[in-house]
Amino acid sequence: MNAVLNALLSFLLAAPGQAAAQTSAVVGTIRGTVIDARTGVPLSGVLVRVPESGVETATNAEGRFLLARVPAGKRLVYVTLVGFGLSRREVTVANGETVELAIPLAEGTGAYVETITVTPGDATSPLDRRGGDPLVPSHQTLGLAELQDLRGVLADDAFRAAQTLPGVATGDDFRSEFSVRGGSFRSLGVSIDGLFSPLLLHTVRAVNDTGSVAMINSDLLERVTLENGAYAQTFGQRTGAHLDFAVREGSRDRTLTRGAVSGTSAAFLAEGPIGRSRRGSWIASVRKSYLDWLIDRIEPDAPGRFGFADAQAKAVFDLTPRHQVQALLIAGRSHASEREDTDGTSVNSFHDGFHRAAGGQLAWRSLFGQVVATQRVSFVGGRYWNLTDTGLDSVRGRDRSLTWRGDAIWSASPRLRVDLGGHVERRRADLVSSIYQAGSTLASPRVRQRFAVDGDGLLTGGWVRAQMTFGPLTLAPGARIDRFDPVSTRQRSVSSPWLQAEWRAASRIRVHAAGGLYHQYPDFEQLATLQPPAGLGDVAPRPERARHADAAIELRLDDRTRLDVAAYHRGERDMLRTVGQEFRVERGILIAPIDRIAFGQSLSGEASGIELTLERRDPNRLSGWIAYSYGETRYRDVYTGESFWGDFDQRHTLNAYGHYRVSNRTSFSGKFRFGSNFPVTGYFEQRAATYYVAESRNEIRLPAYARVDLRVNRTFNYARRRLTLFVEVLNVTARTNYRASRGRVDRRTRVATGITQTLFPIVPSTGLLIEF
Repeated sequence: MNAVLNALLSFLLAAPGQAAAQTSAVVGTIRGTVIDARTGVPLSGVLVRVPESGVETATNAEGRFLLARVPAGKRLVYVTLVGFGLSRREVTVANGETVELAIPLAEGTGAYVETITVTPGDATSPLDRRGGDPLVPSHQTLGLAELQDLRGVLADDAFRAAQTLPGVATGDDFRSEFSVRGGSFRSLGVSIDGLFSPLLLHTVRAVNDTGSVAMINSDLLERVTLENGAYAQTFGQRTGAHLDFAVREGSRDRTLTRGAVSGTSAAFLAEGPIGRSRRGSWIASVRKSYLDWLIDRIEPDAPGRFGFADAQAKAVFDLTPRHQVQALLIAGRSHASEREDTDGTSVNSFHDGFHRAAGGQLAWRSLFGQVVATQRVSFVGGRYWNLTDTGLDSVRGRDRSLTWRGDAIWSASPRLRVDLGGHVERRRADLVSSIYQAGSTLASPRVRQRFAVDGDGLLTGGWVRAQMTFGPLTLAPGARIDRFDPVSTRQRSVSSPWLQAEWRAASRIRVHAAGGLYHQYPDFEQLATLQPPAGLGDVAPRPERARHADAAIELRLDDRTRLDVAAYHRGERDMLRTVGQEFRVERGILIAPIDRIAFGQSLSGEASGIELTLERRDPNRLSGWIAYSYGETRYRDVYTGESFWGDFDQRHTLNAYGHYRVSNRTSFSGKFRFGSNFPVTGYFEQRAATYYVAESRNEIRLPAYARVDLRVNRTFNYARRRLTLFVEVLNVTARTNYRASRGRVDRRTRVATGITQTLFPIVPSTGLLIEF
């Protein structure tokens, strides 16, 4: 009773102003706009809330929001939308005042940005900000949201995300590699933030039908760009398409952490500012697959296993407003095993494969007036070894490279831009491959044949491109010069010119044309085993070469929808092929594969086709694409006269992807891939349901490949964290698809068995991401 009386007396004796303050709320207002950080498009339906006060609202069709009667003081504003990063803004709300906010949301769950520069027109033209070189007639970019939809909960693989892009063909659920326009994966150039290397892949070397996964967590990526052909050769060294991964910077605002768990792997990612001045940022991730551990406990007798672990980190620091340093590090390891005897004897059968790889890069970027210059020093190294059923080494090798690379961009005027650069790379590789006699053991190995490679060489090159604009016409001629000097073999210098053109025929019509000459040097293993044609004596090895010619028309149906029609032709010369590695019939006699590795440089080929792509980019509703491709790839051995369809020749390809946001918490996505499929590689023919060794190569094909995958994303918002649940079903129609596989040949009957293998059945999977 006394406490009540004291409180009443205090109230009555209070000053008038104090009484008024206690009877009226001290509140303010927060209002602002939420936009897509990549495209500048206003985002509707975004949940904006102040957890401490319980005040929340959703943005309207223009992306605007209003939070009224927010208690005064320092408040944390949470902005959340499924498929976009969780944004946290600390603001100070004054009594009776209004706080204005402009909030960009980075696409992709777990991504974060603080600021964005949007030029006029970007907000209504998201197609102009889809990334990539606009002068490449056929190219496509995946943002982080699309990457997370397409990479798969089961594998978390950025390469698998690219398998749904226009012009891409694949028919193997176990491998992340793919073909672009009938070319092999070996001809595809891969770069990660300017680090050019094909080694950063979880796989088993020297064995073709085990699994593979990209050695990078997709959550670190800002975008992935595929240039199908006739692109500017800033890297060179490849005759096919180019795939570029861009790693995003970490948050400069605050330290953020998140963890992701699925049925087959777990990952942890953290990012934050460097120093109190926040002039830099860092981001790091670790990832571990435990699929092999699960198989061991669920099905111990299963024939195969594949597991991996990797880590990535990137740091950026602004020394001055004109100078910035960057550091990138990627490392990983993988292990695959098979417990089946694949060739009838166990002495040389593959049992275990191990792979270790790491890459790092230091970069210095500077601004001098109108020139942006970047210097990079990078290294890549890898070790691999395979063991037989008896524990003997079948393959053991190492690859190393050390590279300096310099690039400069000079913006001379609005109508003229000049890009140039050069690089020096030292490559080393060693390899020992062994074939053992029957009865060999770990204690008593008897080598029947041993093959060794010890390669060392210097690769140098430089390039220049001038981009000139004449009204609606843009021309960009360029040229590159490369030279590879292995210690054992001297190669000649090669020049690779190209020309790109864009004509803006109307406000919604763009016409592209491009062509160029592309070269690729043989690697050390191919140089060491290159076999000259019979009767011609020694023939000096030459770089493989390809001439690309592309043309495309882009029609903008509206500000968010485009239709692309592209045609291409690629002529290849001096291409490599394996020699004597396949069973075949010649003049009625069965010819068995030779024991040693051998390559010949005797193939000429032609690849031609068309690509149709209908794409829509709308972060508020339906986004995605439907892409159809028709192509033919055929090769001829110039020395033997043999002609056959390419190993990755696929006539019809249909790739489709769609994403639809139901609310600010739920979204649905799906992808469909169809392919008339590749040849069964080798000399085979089919009689009824039986395969036989034949005289002609690549004459029978795998059954058509078709797969539908569906995915649901659902977010759950809590006071200071967000949980996102992913549910995905692979191959929802439970279709039986096939891939080519190592098989056996009965030398007496010539019957081939086991040359095809079934792929994924229907596979449900789930995962979750927690953001703190």
